[in-house]
Amino acid sequence: MEKKINKMLLSIILFKVIFFLQSCSLQPNPRYNTNPEKANKNREVHYENNYSLTADEEVDFGSEELEEIISQNIDVDDTKLESSQIRIMTTGDIMLGTRIPNESYYPTVGDALFSDQVKTILKRGDIVFGNLEGAICGETGKPRNKKYVFAMPDVAASWLADAGFNLLSVANNHAGDMGDEGCINTKKMLENYKIKFAGYLDYPSTSFITNDIRIGFVATSPNAGVVYLHDLDWLTSKVRGLALQNDIVIVSMHIGAEGKDHQHITRKDEKFLGENRGDPYHFARKMIDAGADLVLGHGPHVTRAIDIYKGRFIAYSLGNFCTYSRVNIRGVNGIAPILELVLDRNGEFQFGSIHSTKQISRQGVRIDHQNEVLKKIIQLTNDDIPETDLMIDENGFITVK
Repeated sequence: MEKKINKMLLSIILFKVIFFLQSCSLQPNPRYNTNPEKANKNREVHYENNYSLTADEEVDFGSEELEEIISQNIDVDDTKLESSQIRIMTTGDIMLGTRIPNESYYPTVGDALFSDQVKTILKRGDIVFGNLEGAICGETGKPRNKKYVFAMPDVAASWLADAGFNLLSVANNHAGDMGDEGCINTKKMLENYKIKFAGYLDYPSTSFITNDIRIGFVATSPNAGVVYLHDLDWLTSKVRGLALQNDIVIVSMHIGAEGKDHQHITRKDEKFLGENRGDPYHFARKMIDAGADLVLGHGPHVTRAIDIYKGRFIAYSLGNFCTYSRVNIRGVNGIAPILELVLDRNGEFQFGSIHSTKQISRQGVRIDHQNEVLKKIIQLTNDDIPETDLMIDENGFITVK
């Protein structure tokens, strides 16, 4: 009889735990309104070693891991679920000097790479995002046999943190420039300065809480050694899982052909140096259909149009933001925006602003009072996406029609 009572009590407890999880933790992001397909568990293990709870995963309800999930991911205070907004500052490619082929390509200005005006704008954001183009590896790592190798000094992590950056993509064609040791050291330095990141095969995504809003982030690129942009089945599954567990999902895409001759989106696969660099227009929409709320593009080294789809904001390319050396910053390659985006807690775009910047050779990034990149974004958006519901005024203010 005692055994039967114990079994009955255990069943009741299990039922309550399951019900609690389903009702509190796994309420989907309102953007995500489709039933998730069961993830391929072998591929999940291949991409991510961290334990995470998906909607259809079997869990040992007596494990310490479950207790950790409950403590980290479930809020029972109803006031935290009320509508609020989040401010996201988004930038493009960042490469703060390299010691390859020699240390003459290291910055001599250090903390001054980001002007005081630029820092003031960046630090307004709850989230400050950029694409880290290369490895922060000090004297470690073995350079790959390629023309351009980006190996930043360890102190670069402190420069980024001081400028306000707290979220970076590491998924790009320079992520593995200094081999596994370079990647390991990059993780270490970013973690030391509390900068979130994602995009490596063993660290494809991250989740965190800002302003009582749960944020999920995944980064991808059409290159080896990072989350593979052309693996759409895996990516859509990952985004669906993040949408179930977070209020807002951000996708970073390193995508598209490079250079001043590729400022326009084509709405088809873009080829460059014999590689399929992806189709930014349709890829962004697939990510939003899967549950993403914000899609941020980079890779072409020039700025491209902006867009909105199902109320979710898309930047097709954010250009070269701060690339100190070994990167062409002449003409349109040297101007880039800081996009200031305000989303509600469900991820829907509310309004935004374009802050124009330009790079000065070997001096870093400054505010461009001529607003060249603002004019360029208006032109490209009108040319490439005339049907968009976004409006951009002459002062850079972005609203929905």
